Formats: sequence, structure tokens, C-alpha cells
Amino acid sequence: MWANFSDTPKHHFFTGELAQLSNGCLVVPRKWIIVSGVPHFEMYDITYSSETAQFCLSDPKPRLEATSSLHANILDLHSSPLFHWDCASFLEMLQTPDEILVNCLTCHPLRDKAAGRPIFRIRVMPWSDDVSGNISKQYNAHTNVYMQNLALPHKKLQQEYFVRFVSTSPHASSSEQFAALKSDFDANVWHETYDCKLDAEVLFQIVPHLLPADNPQQAEHCLHILGSRAISIHDEILLTGPPRTLADTIKAIQCQLYMACLGKQDAVDAIVTETGVKDKLAHFWIEQLISKARETHQYSDYRKDNPRKSGDGYFNSHQMTTKKLDLSDPLRKMLRPGQHFNPLLSTRGLNPSNDTTVESLHTWLLGGEKYIWHLTTKGWTAKEDELFATRLQSSSVDGLTTNPPQAWYLIKYKNSLIGKHFKIIQQLAVFQLYDQCSSDDVFCLWKASGALGALLWIPEIWDMVTYLVDLQIALDNYLDIWAQIDPTRIITKSKLHVLLYLVPDIRCFGPSILYSTEVYECWNKIFRGCSILSNHLAPSRDIAITLGDMERFKHQVSGGYWKDNNGKWIRAGSAIRDFLLTNTELQRRLGWVDNKRIKPGTVKPMSLGTRNPVIWEALQLPLSYTHTDAPAETSDHDHEWFQCKHVISHSHEPCITGSWVFFKDSDTNITKCGRISSIVGCSKSSAASAIVRAAFVVVEDFVVLKEKDDFFDMPVMLDSKHCSFVIPKDILFKFNAQHDCCTAHCTISSDEEFMQQERHQTSIHLRSVKHTGLQRFIINTHSLHNGHLLRRMLPRDLTRPIPNHTPEQRIEMHKQISAELRVAGPARRAEAQARAQSTRQRNKVAQAANTRSRGHGQATGALGGRGQATGTRGSSSRARARGHGTGRTQAEAHSTGYAEDEVDLEIHFQASTSDDDMIG
Repeated sequence: MWANFSDTPKHHFFTGELAQLSNGCLVVPRKWIIVSGVPHFEMYDITYSSETAQFCLSDPKPRLEATSSLHANILDLHSSPLFHWDCASFLEMLQTPDEILVNCLTCHPLRDKAAGRPIFRIRVMPWSDDVSGNISKQYNAHTNVYMQNLALPHKKLQQEYFVRFVSTSPHASSSEQFAALKSDFDANVWHETYDCKLDAEVLFQIVPHLLPADNPQQAEHCLHILGSRAISIHDEILLTGPPRTLADTIKAIQCQLYMACLGKQDAVDAIVTETGVKDKLAHFWIEQLISKARETHQYSDYRKDNPRKSGDGYFNSHQMTTKKLDLSDPLRKMLRPGQHFNPLLSTRGLNPSNDTTVESLHTWLLGGEKYIWHLTTKGWTAKEDELFATRLQSSSVDGLTTNPPQAWYLIKYKNSLIGKHFKIIQQLAVFQLYDQCSSDDVFCLWKASGALGALLWIPEIWDMVTYLVDLQIALDNYLDIWAQIDPTRIITKSKLHVLLYLVPDIRCFGPSILYSTEVYECWNKIFRGCSILSNHLAPSRDIAITLGDMERFKHQVSGGYWKDNNGKWIRAGSAIRDFLLTNTELQRRLGWVDNKRIKPGTVKPMSLGTRNPVIWEALQLPLSYTHTDAPAETSDHDHEWFQCKHVISHSHEPCITGSWVFFKDSDTNITKCGRISSIVGCSKSSAASAIVRAAFVVVEDFVVLKEKDDFFDMPVMLDSKHCSFVIPKDILFKFNAQHDCCTAHCTISSDEEFMQQERHQTSIHLRSVKHTGLQRFIINTHSLHNGHLLRRMLPRDLTRPIPNHTPEQRIEMHKQISAELRVAGPARRAEAQARAQSTRQRNKVAQAANTRSRGHGQATGALGGRGQATGTRGSSSRARARGHGTGRTQAEAHSTGYAEDEVDLEIHFQASTSDDDMIG
């Protein structure tokens, strides 16, 4: 539905209904679209013959038109004397497969349900994961489901305030909880509410759009077998077979259940292996059915004697659900989603195999970045650890999305890092590792990962075609270098294979940062706070009540409406509504940030006690540089000047002294870049006033070279020895830049800085990088902050990724690597078999020695003591432990061999359209 709510809020247009434009043309709207911020609609052109009273389709191809051109809806046309509705009919002159034209001469079915009220469909993003209910390290398993409203501005989705709790249970799986949620997604379920902006009652319906989650949870959504071996097998099958569809997935589950009814466990396992489909909900019934079938056929089964496998509680709940159905209801004899198999497979508008997007936190940061970090640091010595930590701690973090890196912590616990640590490393590591990588390929891998990671965190895409081309090139470069370094990694690590689906996911759902799960992981802290207040007799109920009270409070203070006992819509008073807007502590506790309070072009002055105002000539400015004419206010001797804390840029972020910024030269209207030297404001010298009369930003101009740095593949800036006086409103955005220590040969010094312990400065010297006087800086294009603005501002040649190989060269390289891997795989397996045989021989010798020692110990104990026998048994136990441990290691090594017919590396560089290949 669409309406011009500002002028004619009750004049509604529905899709599939005949309408008339302001120029008199008849159309049938197909869907509503926003183009460059302006509402449009896709439509079919219709012609009317007054002689035959027939409406005909003029063109089978739909076209776009602005919604402002809509004039009359179906109700207006029905009351118009221009059409003979008593004998009107629709004649489809041109063939088109669109069913929306079938009933275009009648009112939309939802128009009667709406009864004149506005009606909306809201897309939501449900999320589920297993979460610990304890704040301590002891794990207290709960499965939670949260949800977000995707109709909100995308910046709001990163705030905890807009995460909505749905359900939790320490017993029910996510599939069982989604079965209850599915009832809210049905086509005939509409919810009444009161729209604060329209000041009217409206109807809305929620529709699931996508399913973000970590890799194991997405595998459960898609009924996918976990494990890299399953991925490899399915890749090989899908090269020759059609991709699996939603209908194929349901059919595979039905076949498994039918085979289970016959008690054929081998047949069920064969179907699972062949299709790659395994549903947790259906697996429960499969176990029960096989047990019952074997019992019926008088087969013995250990599970019937195991009370844990009986499933009586679930059977009872299933019987209660069945009794609620009518005796003639066909569902009594059908497999029902949510009870017998995954409810997501039958959820309207949702295909779990296609709608489980590649998630950047678990797939990229805890996948690709983690693999490179381990590859680089696994052989470092203590000196190399210290060198990297010193360089990382000395890096400039202004203009990044991270806090100070705490480099010594990262190095101390380098094998136990989490997502936020890898986010720091991704943005800065390439500037510290230029001489610490084991090979040039490893350093190239760092550069490729930084370029790819920066593209994944872009929040806005202006040119989708160009962006996807750049993303595909960066992805190809990244995987090609991995193949050159360790080709088995792409086969054994499914997360690298899953990255291939980034391009289709972003084309369908938009920037990957929109469906990042980091905000849900943060919201788990709120859940744990509610969990510890429970008496744990009914923990999920206590948590739900607490979170429900919190949601009710948020609804009231944010100005939401509810119905009173008389059915009238009411809301809280103005004092309560203003409480959230004015109390920053409440905003912080609820996880809400009001960006409207941050006004671009404003400056934050120092406090009155620390300003130390002086005349213009006494300010410490870079006077050695040439500069533009000083502002006219500087000639007024009644003004006193002082330093300010920061200035707010167009991108709503504070820029401090030393920040790298892009700004607009008001004299030439040219965009430049530079480093803020100082931020100065002035006030009248007659009175100590907090009001800033005027403010200027002194910027040291830098020149961006036309060619990228050959080593870092990033743009280079050089000092122009010129400064500009910029008014605050001309500061556009800030970015991150790093000193070119590689070219300048910067050294490590311990003479200038001292270690800070809490609030006290000690006399312990702190090692840091001592930069030389070379004013050569690298624009950090690996930065995740303002990456979209940086790429839009710089020339295309300085930001686009360059393919490492031509398409023909890539194919030949993949063939060569695959051939080498086919040779190395059997050799590695033969070596593992030889080691396993040697281990088994040693175990036999140790076992024989153990037997002899035990007999000798018993004889010695019988003659004169038990101590020697006890000691002998202790030695034999240690021998057995050593033998067993060695044997297990060899078995694991044996499992890493690759047969010749199992390795085809080329398939891992081509994203298939398989539903079941999307999850790693």
C-alpha cells in the first residue's frame, strides 16, 4: 500500500489494483520502490475500450513512475461514469506471466481488512544462538531468539535499544522456538497499533527477510551437515547435478522419516550422506521411529532400555497438539513443520538456504583473519613478539573504528583473541609486518585481506555494479594467495569457501555490515543480567518477565501508545517522554544514541578555567608554512583566541588536533586533505563568556600523489608546506593515515616515553617507534571507518583493487596447484600410514613389556614386598599413556591425507548455486 500521508493520508493505493495517473493513463501498480530517496512504483500500462468495455494490457514490460503522479485509485474509478463497470472485463492482449493482473479490476482483499486504515508490511531479522546465562565462566546453556526491525534506518540497527527479545529456553532448540514464532509470520496475521507520526491507527504484518547467525546456527537453519568433508563432497556432487532447492530439502527429510518408519537406519544414513540434509528436529523422530519399528519387528535395540532416549515428554506434547486438530483435518496424517521438521522450511517468504547470509564476525574475523594471524605468528620468537607489539602500540588510531590496541595484551594472548582484536589487526597489521612475515606471499596475503575486509565494512553502496566488481577481484586475490601458500587450507577450512557467497548475498541483501551479529552478541549481556536475578526454578519464564517489563518501559518513555480499558489509544505524559530525550544516563543504559544532538560544523571549546585566551599573534601556529589570508576576525583586537577540543565534521564525528581530514576550500571550492594543526575559537575580551563568537580550523595541507605506493598498494601523501584556515562547516570527514616507517627507516627507542600505571607515570622506559622527519604518510585504505567516503573522494585508480592474475592465468594456476596437491596428498597419506604402523609396532612392544613387568612385579611382591610391584604398575600406566597418545596423533595425521579422486581445487574458486553450500 502507498499513500501521500502529507496531503491525502486516507487516499490509499494497493498493488494489483487498477489506478489512474494525473495524465489520465490507466496503470496497475506492481510494487513500490525508493529511487534516490524518492518513492516510485513499478507498473503495467493498461488501455480501455469504451466500445467493448474491455481493459487490455498495453505492454508486457513494467516501467517505473514516481508515486506523485498517482491520481485516482480503484474506488475513484468505480464511481467514475467514464467506465462501464457492469460489463467490464480484462482482456490480456499480450502474454505476461504476472498473476497480479488477474484481479486488477476488483479491490485488493486487504482493502476490506484495513477498513480505511493504513496497512504496512515490516521486514524483520530474527537471530538465534546458544548463550550462557551466567556471567561467570561456568556455562549455563540457553537458546535465545532476538529480532530487529529492518524498516528502521540502518544506523539504528547497530544500537542495542532496537534489539527486541523474542524467546529463550534452556531446553527447547532454536527450531522449536522458531515454530512458535512462525505463527506470527503467517499471511493472515495482522497486528493493530497506533502510529505516532501519522496519528492514526494502523495495521502491520511482520515478514522474515534473512537469518543472520554464526556458522553452526546457520547450518542448523539450513539442515546442513557440519564439517569440511561434507562441504567437499557436496561441491563434487553439485558440479554434475542440479542445485538443491527448498522442495528438494523437504523431500529429503520426508524420505528420511519414511525410511525410519521401516526401521532402516542404513537407508537413513545413506540419504543423509547423499543429500547433505540433516534436521535436528526430524532427527528426534527418526530415532524414535527406528526404535519403534524395530520393536514392532521384534528387533532388539538398546535405546528402548535407555530412559533418556524414550522421549515420553515430547511424545505427550505431540499427542496434545494432535488432539487439538479436528478429526477431519488432513494435517493429522501429514508431516507438520515445527513438529516433525524445521519450521523455517515452510515459513512464508523465507528460504533458509538462500537467506542465511555470510556473517562477517564469525566467517571473516574469526575465520580468514584468524587463519592469517596464526600462520604469521606461530613461529615468532620473543623478540619478534616484542617488535610487533611496540610498532602496533605506536600506531595512530585516530580515524579508526577501534580503541587503543593494547598491543602487549594481544601478543601475550595471541592464541586466544576475539573479534574486536582481529578487527584491530586487520586495519593496522600491514604497517607493522613489512619485515616480519616469513615470505613475500604471506605479506601479500595481509594486503589482500585488508583490502577485502575494508570492502566488507562499507555501510553505503552508491554504485552496486562497481562495488561488486571490486569485491570479486579482492576475493579472488585473497583466495589465490591462500592457494599459493597452503592449498589444503581452502579444502579443509569451510569458512574460506563460504566467502565465495559474499557477492550474491550483498547483491540481494545489501552491505554485509547490515546483517552483522555483533549487536546481538552485545545484547547477550542484558540477557545475562536478567538471568542472574532468576531463582532458576523456571529460568526462561523469569527472564521473559524481566525483559518484558523492560520492553514495556522502553515503549512508554519513547512515546508509544497502548489501549486503555475503554479501548482508547493513550500514551505517557510529556514529562515522561522528555525524560529519555534529556537524560543521557538513561540513554546509555538502554543503548540508545541520539545523533541529532551532534550538529556538524560546531566546535567544543575548552572549559573556562583552562582556555588561557591570547591575542591572535600569540597563538602557536605553523607560521613557517605559507598560508592563506587570515580571517577578518583576527584583525579585531577586542577578540581573544583560545584552543578548542574538537570540531564536528559533516560525518557527525569529532575531529581533534592531529586528525587527518578532507575539507573544502571555500575560496576555490576544491576538496583537499590535510592534518589539523589547531582548532581555535574567539570570544569578546570584555567578559568571560562560554559563547564562541567565531572558530577556525588550521589545517596543514598535504598533496595526494597520483600513483599508489608500490609496497603497500595504498595512496601516498606528501607535505605541501602550506596551511589553510578552514571554517568548521567545511570539514567533511576524517580518515586514518600512517607514517611510512618502511621508507623512512624509523627505529625503536626507549628514551622518550614512560610507562603509565593507572593514573601514575612510572620511571620505567616504554619502547616506542621514533619517527624520522620524513613527511611521507600512507592513507590507510584498510581502515573500516569512513571507507565509503574515502573511496568516493579519492580517484578511482587509487582505490580499486588490481587482479593478481588474468582469468586465463588463474585457471592455469589452479590446475597446476591441483595437480601438485594430487601428488602431495597420497604421499602425505602414505607417510601417515607408515607413522601409524610404526606407532602400532611400538605399542605392541610396550604392551608386551608391560605384561612382563606386571608378572615380575607380582612375583616380587609375593616374595618380599608390594612396593616394587606398585611402582612397576605406575611405570606401565605411563607407558600405556604414552603409547595411546602417540597412536591418536598418528590417526589424526592419517586423516589429513587426500586421495587423487578427492582433490579438485578448481571447484573451490567458483561459487556454486547450491543451497547447502552456503554454510561452513
